[in-house]
Amino acid sequence: MTNKPKHKEPTNYEHCCSCCIEQEKRIKHLEYTLNLYKKRVKNYVNILDKRVSSNDINPV
Repeated sequence: MTNKPKHKEPTNYEHCCSCCIEQEKRIKHLEYTLNLYKKRVKNYVNILDKRVSSNDINPV
């Protein structure tokens, strides 16, 4: 009977690092998306302000 090499399980440190890397990628993507939405909202608010100031729309 020969000894078969055991399957090497990742250590907690390795596992944590891979999870952290994936989490960092997700966080960066979410931050990027959030910044895009912030820019869109600012732009939209500016457009509305211009319309209101020029009386293109009637404020309620």
